[in-house]
Amino acid sequence: MQGAAHAAGRACVFILSMMFRELLMPVFRGSMQASTQRRGHGDALGVPAQNLCPGWRLLLLICLLGCALPVLAAPDWKHWQAEFSRLQRSSLPEEAVRAQFDTLKAQLPPDPPYAVQRELAKVRIQLADTHEKTSEERKALRELALRNGDRDTAYLMQIGDIFDSHSDDNIEVSLRALDQVRLDTHSVSAEVRETMAMAYAYMYWDVGSFELALRHLLEAWNLRREVEDVDPALIVERAETLARLYVDMSDVSQALVMLDRADRDMPSSISLRQRTHLVATRGAAYRLSGRVKDAVDLMLPWLDRMPKGDPTNATQRLRQELARAYLQLGQAERAKAVATAMIDASASGSPYFKAEGEILQGAADAALGHVDAGLATMQIGLDYFEKAAHIVALQEGLRRKVEVLSAANRDHEAFVTLKKQHDLVLRMYDSNRAHGVASLQVEEGIARREREIRDLSSANTLQQARLEQERTRNVALLLASLLAIGLVVLLALLLYASRQQRKALWKDALTGAFNRHYFPHWLRKPRQHAGMVRAVALLDLDHFKTINDRHGHAAGDAVLHQVGHRLREGIDKHGEVFRWGGEEFLLVQDLPVQTDVEGWLRGLLGAFGPAISHAGESLQVSASIGCVLIPISAKPDANTFECASRIADLGMYQAKTEGRGRAVWLVMTDAGNNAWPWIFNITSDTVRNWQAKGWLDARTVLPQGQR
Repeated sequence: MQGAAHAAGRACVFILSMMFRELLMPVFRGSMQASTQRRGHGDALGVPAQNLCPGWRLLLLICLLGCALPVLAAPDWKHWQAEFSRLQRSSLPEEAVRAQFDTLKAQLPPDPPYAVQRELAKVRIQLADTHEKTSEERKALRELALRNGDRDTAYLMQIGDIFDSHSDDNIEVSLRALDQVRLDTHSVSAEVRETMAMAYAYMYWDVGSFELALRHLLEAWNLRREVEDVDPALIVERAETLARLYVDMSDVSQALVMLDRADRDMPSSISLRQRTHLVATRGAAYRLSGRVKDAVDLMLPWLDRMPKGDPTNATQRLRQELARAYLQLGQAERAKAVATAMIDASASGSPYFKAEGEILQGAADAALGHVDAGLATMQIGLDYFEKAAHIVALQEGLRRKVEVLSAANRDHEAFVTLKKQHDLVLRMYDSNRAHGVASLQVEEGIARREREIRDLSSANTLQQARLEQERTRNVALLLASLLAIGLVVLLALLLYASRQQRKALWKDALTGAFNRHYFPHWLRKPRQHAGMVRAVALLDLDHFKTINDRHGHAAGDAVLHQVGHRLREGIDKHGEVFRWGGEEFLLVQDLPVQTDVEGWLRGLLGAFGPAISHAGESLQVSASIGCVLIPISAKPDANTFECASRIADLGMYQAKTEGRGRAVWLVMTDAGNNAWPWIFNITSDTVRNWQAKGWLDARTVLPQGQR
């Protein structure tokens, strides 16, 4: 913006100087000449008479103004970029932001540069009112960024799409997609790495993997120092998010540390929404630390400041924490009033808080003596959380239901609900089994609750024994027997599940091959033998989606199972097969230096010769393979294998380009070996560039009998 202003100023000075020199000075000189002539000195000043004619000077002035007008009238694009960027960070209501955006868009000059188009597209994404519209706008911005060489923005859009499309009950699909983006990103900005860390954190948080969520949140917190022009309000938001996670982890001291830091760094421009979130999180921390009265005194005046019926998430969180505090204080009437306000406000807001309000309202009704009605209301909220796969909220709701049932001496129903809560905890950790086994704290928490329920049951049994001693004795024996059997069965199931998880941690159950998470551990073991060279091959099944679409996913699973079996048979003790993702397999094989690599690849292709039988049908499957030999001088570390796998990936795509059902061996020359390790970005011309440098030669290998 300042550069454009300086350029315009210089143009104005230039035009004025030319006008003064060509118009005013001749007039001044003409008057001096006339005076001299009157004194009898003729043309003493040396100014020719024709210079007094102004016609050509007027023409020159018009030309100068015509040249300067484009400079003076050129749009200040930096100003427009700043305006659209300001809208993204605005704390105004959405309606006001939309109105300002429409006004700016109507005034925007034609043909804006990419930087302005990018900021404009970001505002469109922010204002999109449906998931489909958001995804469409992100796709458009990603394509625009790729056309302009902006990899960072393209990655940001891809990460946003992955996060928005994830679901708690199938989180592994989104995590694998995010892992793939992480593998593809090299030398990206701190903003991309921070956004990726936040996406990981929220997804792990959603399924209850708090430790993993905390690790990624702290990573994002540390990366904020590297982000250019970071918004101070964003730093406060990150601190509040960390504090909220610490609250969910019951680490109140750390939560209060982060909240104090947020208060200290809070800018004057912070929005009311962010301030409300900070108050709600601090109230939750006070409540968990036993300062329930302080929590109420903090949140109640703040809630009174908010518009009645406000459906925003920040205000709903404030109502949620206030209702919980009232329940903890035993003030069920007030808790019910706040919970009812949550439900009413959710008519035009999030159904999540409607379900939270129903659970809290039901708990308040139960505390007021209306146990059955309260449990029915709670079940409505629990049903929504179960259907929407909000696992953490469902677990908290079940915990509160167990408390209500225990207080009402309904032990059998409490046991049933506790079992469901236990199953949900196992499901939370099973969905993340590729990233670690379940924490023993889960089992300890269940055991603690079982002891509490068992103690309560014993107390009730002793009380009933005074009235019906014989009947109570029989019931107690039966209950003890069932409890013992249940504990034995539960322990056996836990031991069996633990063994199965340990066994399957590094194995892909469908193909029998190792999964890609085992690959870094496999690399740590020295496996290359003297006199041998290591081949890295990346294999992708051709038209696999067609098999799924035409014959069903069961047929696709049968193909993957059979392919994994055949590939493992084709690899000897000096190699290994990894399922790299989807229908891709990575093969690593140590071969004798003088081996026939083309023959080895032909053997791999031959494994796809026999058809695969499924449900009475014969499925003919082929594969495209890319292969490269790692230079003997290269270090057998992760960087070497990453470079080699990317080269093999290029070979695989060249095989697909040439017609599929073949292998492309990228043979490195002496020049290529000397240039190792290669540093490159993958483009459509990468292989041709390497061939032009004389680094490698591409050899196509067809199955036996084909030419």
